[in-house]
Amino acid sequence: MEEEGLIHLPFDLVLYEIFSRVPIESQTRLRTTCRAFYNQTFDTDYIYKHLDLCRQRFLRLDHMVHVIDPVSNAVNSTAMLRCLNHGNTISSVIHCDGLLLCRNQRTSMLTLWNPYQKQVRQIQPPMGFFSAFDRYGLGYRTDARSNYKVLRIFDAELNAQDGKDEDQVEIFDTETRLWRRVLDATPLDCKIEGLSPGLSVKGNMYWIATPKASLRSGIVGSFIQCFDFSKETFIPICALPVGLDYDPNHTNSLSVYKGCSLSLLHQRLTTTDMEVWVTNPLADEVVAWTHQFSVDNPNLPPLRAQYEISYPVHFINGRDLLVVLCREDDGDNTDEDNDADEGTTHIRMYTIGKDGIQHRTDMGQGVFFEHVMCGYIYTPSRVTVHN
Repeated sequence: MEEEGLIHLPFDLVLYEIFSRVPIESQTRLRTTCRAFYNQTFDTDYIYKHLDLCRQRFLRLDHMVHVIDPVSNAVNSTAMLRCLNHGNTISSVIHCDGLLLCRNQRTSMLTLWNPYQKQVRQIQPPMGFFSAFDRYGLGYRTDARSNYKVLRIFDAELNAQDGKDEDQVEIFDTETRLWRRVLDATPLDCKIEGLSPGLSVKGNMYWIATPKASLRSGIVGSFIQCFDFSKETFIPICALPVGLDYDPNHTNSLSVYKGCSLSLLHQRLTTTDMEVWVTNPLADEVVAWTHQFSVDNPNLPPLRAQYEISYPVHFINGRDLLVVLCREDDGDNTDEDNDADEGTTHIRMYTIGKDGIQHRTDMGQGVFFEHVMCGYIYTPSRVTVHN
């Protein structure tokens, strides 16, 4: 008999709606409190529900794996897996559902990796080799989220020395473990810019790209290029905001906004002023940019004081503040409180609003070898990498 005045919640509601909001780091401890909850953590629907509610982190790779919580500023550092060669040989990373697609710059091999689960899977090249100029993607069909697919784009124009005269687009299916050609996706009529590794959003890939015809004519018109894994075709989404066309000397940092849209952080090499733009949901019929805010403040950090410095990574938090992780060498920051030792490189996290810097956190010293990206947006998950 129910006690008067008490409300009894369905057990499924407790499991799905309460425990799915518990940070993944705490769930490992909670799994032992209840057999039903223990079993629930292995349920595919529960894993993806928790993933969709999990807040974003920054991830940095060197000889260690550093997961940075931008809310608490906590850093969880663990040893790099030996098979990934201490991290300094990883030249590019694409994130999707807690999985990282990593390319080894020494061997050109691809590795699918879940850092939280410490699971890896090596992916063999389709034709016996991967090219240094290949572009990659990671995603899934909307009707089969757990069957992840790897996209390889072989641009014949960039790979002229390899003797191939046609573009190739290939997909690796993680269930069948086979590569296959995507005939309808070629030839490529645009150049995917190399400094931006691309983003996986809701199963599809997005990059900053420039039409090849524009490059040949000298008239640059950059846009967002999409690869739809369900339709297996390229789709141009929208042009970049006016005046913000891709230039390798300037910073155009692309990120995911509210889980279903894009954000763009722009800073020119000659100034510290910043512009932040966002799109409406990418599933909408027409996608366009909206100016979120601009910041004109002499204390803003130069996100890339030199061309060679690692590209910054950013996202916009729930309070519509810009959170950015960047590398700074001595002398790059004009903050009077900067007491860094001479000759060191620092990794710093900034929270920036319309009025300028709200918070700065020193995340430690950088390393001699730096990736193209200073870090990556990362969401830890229990998604399994099948061998």
